[in-house]
Amino acid sequence: MVYTHGSFLPYTEGYWVRFGTVRLGDYVWCAAGVFLHPGVEIGDNSFVNSRSVVTGAIAAGSVVEGNPAQVVGSMERLRRSMTPARLEAAANHMLRHFVAMVVQGHWSATVTTSGGSYQFTHRGRSYRLAAVGPKQPGLPIGSVDGRNIVLVSLANWQAPAGALTFDLSTGTVRPQNDPVYHELGQFMQRYYGIQFELEEH
Repeated sequence: MVYTHGSFLPYTEGYWVRFGTVRLGDYVWCAAGVFLHPGVEIGDNSFVNSRSVVTGAIAAGSVVEGNPAQVVGSMERLRRSMTPARLEAAANHMLRHFVAMVVQGHWSATVTTSGGSYQFTHRGRSYRLAAVGPKQPGLPIGSVDGRNIVLVSLANWQAPAGALTFDLSTGTVRPQNDPVYHELGQFMQRYYGIQFELEEH
């Protein structure tokens, strides 16, 4: 919650009230239940942990938590370097999780695996989900009469005609009107914090 003004107790009975603009830098993540008080400034590339109460300025690159929020680390120490191989491993992990939780769990679809890809039917259409990276530079062998959705961790990879892609190397997507593509994008945002930008043509 962001507060720019106000008081919980009556000002006319002697309680203080505070007014101030709240300023957030670029790439600031505030987890669930965070309170930002009037006048707070949070620098670029910072993370505020769940249920923290921020009452003052937070320097760029900080990880903060608590009430009142205090610096407990830095984003640089929290972050690991993502090589193309690590990015491909992350893509495969997210696909496995999505298939188990959504495709099999919520949709109760039967899934077959082949060469690292997942095939299933949803709303009468066949789908194949796959990850492409240094270990798997192309789509797995085998055809699917339906739609290919691919998590890409290789720069400048050329998708086959009709394939829908999430480019993890650039963080971009093309707008698509497909329910599985949309659900996978929402899943990666909700559970893994991934924000995609629309690719410019």
